[in-house]
Amino acid sequence: MRGAARGATGAGRAAGMAPAVAAPAGPPARRAVGGVAARAAGAGAVAVPAVDAAGGDAGAAELRVRTAGANANGLVHRSLVAALRNRRQGSASTLTRGEVRGGGKKPYAQKGTGSARRGSRVSPLLPGGGVIFGPKPRDYSIKMNRKERRLALSSALHSAAEAGDVTVVPDLAGQFAERKTKAVVAALKAFGVAEGEKALLVVKDDENVDLFLSGRNVAKLTFNIADRLDIYEVLKADKILIEEPAVAFLNKHYGEEEEEE
Repeated sequence: MRGAARGATGAGRAAGMAPAVAAPAGPPARRAVGGVAARAAGAGAVAVPAVDAAGGDAGAAELRVRTAGANANGLVHRSLVAALRNRRQGSASTLTRGEVRGGGKKPYAQKGTGSARRGSRVSPLLPGGGVIFGPKPRDYSIKMNRKERRLALSSALHSAAEAGDVTVVPDLAGQFAERKTKAVVAALKAFGVAEGEKALLVVKDDENVDLFLSGRNVAKLTFNIADRLDIYEVLKADKILIEEPAVAFLNKHYGEEEEEE
């Protein structure tokens, strides 16, 4: 009986010393896939200079695109790596010693020649032989969420606009009917593109054939259509020229209006 009483006393003491257990909280917050929802992404309006066809001051335009804020660098880097990897064909291929034709006969006697012993002509140590650990066709592509890609591209545009590298130019339709390269070079100079700078011209659509034919021989000029922007070209360019009709599309596609949809 003393043992039972001792056990009951110990149990009561243990019950008295046990800390109070807090009531379980609600379900844990859902973790954002890719971390996009966790980022403080918002749209920032940046005033960019606008010029007329002669390069004169035409006021300013407002570029309202979303930005990933403090997380922009990592997001843009991931998007750039994905874009470059997805460009690779992955068709490089070499032959191993088992795939090289021939090599079944011993090239010369084991001893008496003064040369190193050889059992096959397709050894990786010989010219024309197989390749050790050579490349084989593979898929380099990686996937990235569509919302992440858009946010990365809009963040890159926003950063370029804040740095003063974006200029809005007038609609260039019908201005290069003569299809002369020197006309495009003169226009770029008027728009503020210095000699040797890489320029990216963002046009509203692909219908301005005269512009494309006139500027295709300009070494450091790249064309992008507003609905098919390439993040690599955006980051590489020293100067980004955006046609005035394309600004509205960019604001809608990469700004707050697209987010609400």
